[in-house]
Amino acid sequence: MLPSIKKLAELKVKLVTTTDFHETFHYFFDHFGENDEFMRAGHARHNARLQEVLANCAQPILKQSVITMRNTVMVYIREHKFYHGALTINNIMANFFYFQDIDSGLMALAVAPEKGETIIARFSLHVVGAPPEEFPN
Repeated sequence: MLPSIKKLAELKVKLVTTTDFHETFHYFFDHFGENDEFMRAGHARHNARLQEVLANCAQPILKQSVITMRNTVMVYIREHKFYHGALTINNIMANFFYFQDIDSGLMALAVAPEKGETIIARFSLHVVGAPPEEFPN
């Protein structure tokens, strides 16, 4: 097993327990982002539902009704049910990772890189049903 893969468990714990998403994304980049061995561990695999959720997540952050996604790269590590990748959303660089087994991920949008401003959002692919009907008074 790759040494960096062992740190996925720590990343998963941080993802579901932290309230500081910047810290969690820094952990991801520190241990996985520039690790060539880790990058070669997965294979390209597009996930339309994941891409749709990323767009839906970006829409309120960017306060734009039209979302255009380009240059999408999704890498999947099957043994760990883990996606990671990068894309541009309305010409803004974004990175993400997603644990399929716990249905949770983070996306980072570099909204003002010249100022170091990055917005990070936690997301899930879980489909939530319609809100319950109100009870009559």
